[in-house]
Amino acid sequence: MSSSSDNLCILCGAVQGKYVCPRCNVYYCSLDCYRSAKHANCSEQFYKECIQEEMAVDAPNPDDAKSVQQILTRLQEADQLGVDGGFLEDGEDDGEESEGDSDDLASESEDLAARLAGIDLNNPELVWQKLSEEEKAEFQSIIASGDAGQIVPAWEPWWMHRQPLVQEVTDSDDYKKKCPQISTKIPLLKDIAKVNPGVKYGISNAVMAYVIVARHFQGDHLEPDLVSEAADCLMDLSLSLGKGENFADGDSAVTSVKMQATEILESAQDDLDLALDDFSKIMEGPSTDEVSYYLLCALSDCINVLSKATKKGNGALINYS
Repeated sequence: MSSSSDNLCILCGAVQGKYVCPRCNVYYCSLDCYRSAKHANCSEQFYKECIQEEMAVDAPNPDDAKSVQQILTRLQEADQLGVDGGFLEDGEDDGEESEGDSDDLASESEDLAARLAGIDLNNPELVWQKLSEEEKAEFQSIIASGDAGQIVPAWEPWWMHRQPLVQEVTDSDDYKKKCPQISTKIPLLKDIAKVNPGVKYGISNAVMAYVIVARHFQGDHLEPDLVSEAADCLMDLSLSLGKGENFADGDSAVTSVKMQATEILESAQDDLDLALDDFSKIMEGPSTDEVSYYLLCALSDCINVLSKATKKGNGALINYS
């Protein structure tokens, strides 16, 4: 049986270590110890790699500067309001923001913009060097807490809307403005089914792959610097698109994508469960009156991805859509 001293905080040696560093596996007791000088070499390198992974793109994106500045500005605002990985420091309260605080935030935002001016935001080393020690520490604490969503808002898929059973006269189809435009390249399903009765299972396979790709790229799968990678991913996940494989039923078509995602993207079970829920929403459509609307939108977006990437799989998609 191990003694209580086995898991003491390696950094201060005073109290029990409740957390484990994801990089060097040492026990630590608090954020202060995690940020301490003894742990700086490990923690800073870890977060530099995190930044590099998040910012890795094939070509510079003109929107990068705005996006990175917005993220870092949120970090500054969180620090000013006492937010530290979702918790307040001892002795602080979460009262209303004063006018003086607002002025300070505006001033610091301008300072941040000045520091990032002319910097290649695809170079994590340069970006990291321009951050203050407080900004680095705040970024580290948020990543360590696993709550990065507070600075990088989650993408909301277009297929989440569901029309109520009882609608008001004023209800509109505004949600359709967020949906991909339905392509004229998609033939009627009933006409294809006459040639290949099992085509609906190929469609299920393609749509399941599509929702995983769309979430994997946070809705940016049509961006010029990502669309080729998104197309490759779509073809790899959907064997009906990539290899022309046929499926005997819907379950095997969906399971095939889940297996591909586990192997290629190392998708966790929670991600696969979410993808299955997304798949169901698309197949159900926004309402009982338009069951196929989301399905046609999803297939159209698949065509958009493959067409923009000029991949040979575009022809396979038309055969299976």
